[in-house]
Amino acid sequence: MVPEVKRSFNWFGKDVEVTEVPIVKRFEDVHEYHLEDGAIIRVATPTTSVVRLDEPKDAQGFPTYLVFNGTTVNVIQGPKQKS
Repeated sequence: MVPEVKRSFNWFGKDVEVTEVPIVKRFEDVHEYHLEDGAIIRVATPTTSVVRLDEPKDAQGFPTYLVFNGTTVNVIQGPKQKS
């Protein structure tokens, strides 16, 4: 198991201490779109890392988590050829 790592992070112009929290299991949905031109694409937004701000806490007393992600697009089928 990968240990949590503390580091400094600039959050809204202020340096704060955050803890990188390793992701141990993923359940990510992929969205598939069938387009008018006949193309089919799949879009996913995989999370690349998560950090925890121990302060400030939210209204329920929980820490704030910042989630970093990207977007991937895969073309499953190209557009239909026009005659």
